[in-house]
Amino acid sequence: MKLLWMKDSLFRVSLLGMSILCGEIAARELIRNYTRIETEERVNGRLFVHIHDSLDGVVTDAWRIEGELVSKSAYEEAFLDGEREELRAKREREEKALALKESSKQQVRQALAKKLLAERVDFCRGEIAKLEACKLTRFMAFSPETFADATDYNRLVLELLPEAEAVLAGAADFSEPEKLTHLESELAESAGRLELFVQATFARASKECNDPKVLKKILELC
Repeated sequence: MKLLWMKDSLFRVSLLGMSILCGEIAARELIRNYTRIETEERVNGRLFVHIHDSLDGVVTDAWRIEGELVSKSAYEEAFLDGEREELRAKREREEKALALKESSKQQVRQALAKKLLAERVDFCRGEIAKLEACKLTRFMAFSPETFADATDYNRLVLELLPEAEAVLAGAADFSEPEKLTHLESELAESAGRLELFVQATFARASKECNDPKVLKKILELC
């Protein structure tokens, strides 16, 4: 904050001569010129005042910090230090604001990824439950489009799903959104293959199974 205050005074002392020239009174004037300029600036919470006086051509300057008279060099050094501190504080505020913004965005991404992950887990568990309810292990239709073999299928059942469930339960640390997003994407891809796998297995069992109870159960779940 800067305040500029100027005072320009013209003091006139008139001495009137008593001599009469051509019927008129001759006047003489003594002129005194005085000018003051005050500059006030608040820097980093401290008030800096520079006073510039000019009296009949004679110039004097004074510098004050919080009302205390100081030298020019001390004034300038303190002024620059104050500006540097203001700049540092401004950068710090900006960095904190940016960090808070990024933290907020990260929390949102993390919450969304966890929500999607929970949906993937529920879907996969539901599809697996269909296979287990019908006891269709011997009819599992492995293929390149679904699961290449039992090992590929078991990786979903015994690794990916337990890992995702541990994350959702808070037992595993997936504070980094990228890792959480990667797990969700991997499970989403597996869920798509699992859905095709279950349908293919049902189709195979419908053709090869002769157990009425199993066939009835498949019909209920399809």
